[in-house]
This record gives sequence, structure tokens and C-alpha cells, in this order.
Amino acid sequence: VCDGGRADHWRSCGTDDGAVPLPLCGQAHGELHPRLRALGDSRVFQILSRREELLQQRPQLSLAPDAPGLDAAEHLLVDRAVAGEFLPMVKDALSEVDLRGDEETRKYIDIAPATDEDFDTEYDDLILSIKVVNDTDQAIAHINRHSTHHSEAILTDDIAKAKLFTASVDSAAVYVNASTRFTDGGEFGFGAEIGISTQKLHARGPMGLAELTTIKYIINGDGQIR
Repeated sequence: VCDGGRADHWRSCGTDDGAVPLPLCGQAHGELHPRLRALGDSRVFQILSRREELLQQRPQLSLAPDAPGLDAAEHLLVDRAVAGEFLPMVKDALSEVDLRGDEETRKYIDIAPATDEDFDTEYDDLILSIKVVNDTDQAIAHINRHSTHHSEAILTDDIAKAKLFTASVDSAAVYVNASTRFTDGGEFGFGAEIGISTQKLHARGPMGLAELTTIKYIINGDGQIR
């Protein structure tokens, strides 16, 4: 069974208590943490605005449980060095989004407070929690603590920081200067979109039909021994 529902959905298949012993590849949920290190050019902000843009194109889905999609951002980490310049831009551009911030974020913009629970939550709604971090190491630690290991992104022009981020973040898909909305089997060239596995065995990340197959070896001999 390849279940494409929320965590409570696939748990109902019996993976926790063994009530229904089904082989299961869980496409559970996605809490995504874009991490901004430098402002760069306008492409950076286009990435962050993508979630709202998609929902404005499909307003009839804006209140549906799956409206944002598993690959939409729920949390934003901003480097302290650019927070003063960038956070007001976020608030202005995402005026229709319920923004929630940690104590440091709220020094720069007037938004609702975010709790630790916010950073563990997949909202399925127009909500974005924001945290200001000191450096890439703090961002990585935060992501690995709170992430569902689905997709993460860093927006930066520092190649060394990008390499550190991609090597250290424990998620199925890690992006540099690109939208996490690409986490999809079709976008990855796998053909049909079966699901996005947050497990590590046997398949991880976007899955196509090939990820649902196994291998059988047939060996013909004439008496060979080992």
C-alpha cells in the first residue's frame, strides 16, 4: 500500500500497533523549512511567494485540508544578518497569510507569536511560521529537530553554506535556490507520481513506478559451486 494521506491516515493502516499487517510506504506529511541566508535578487522572493501564488490561482481550494500540498512551505528560517531588511518584505508580500514568528522575528515585524508546536505543525492552510537564526548551523539543527524529512531549501549565494546545508539536512529532497514545489515524481522525470516517501528504505523521496518494483535473479548453471 502506498498511502498518500496525512500521518494519522497512514497510521490507521496499522503501522503503529500492527492491527493490519500491510506492507506500507508512507507518504506521511511535509513540513518544509526554506532557509534564507542572503537576499540575492528577485528570484529569491519569488520562491518564497510561490505558495501564496498557487493558492490565489486556485482559491476554491484555499480552505481545503490539502490545499497547500505536501511540498508547500510551512516554516521560514531567516539569517539574522538580513532579517531587518527581509522580514518587512515578507509581511508586505504575504498579506493574506497568517504569519507567526518567534520572539526575535517579532522585533522586526508585528505578527502573532509562534510556539515550538508551530514548528512541528503541518498547517494545510495559509499559515507560515518564521524564526530568525544566527547561522547555517543553527538552521540545520532546527530543521533536523522539527522536520518530517520531506523537503527543505536554502536560498543563498554562498556555495560553501549551500554545500553544508545539503550535506547536513536529513531530508529526502534538499534544494538550493529553488522551490520545494518540485518535489514530485513527475517533475523528477519518474513518470507517474506515486508518492513521496519520507522513509529511507527501500524508496526515499519522490517515487515513480520503478520504485514499486523489486528484483528477482534467475541464475542458470551447469554444476558450478562456490
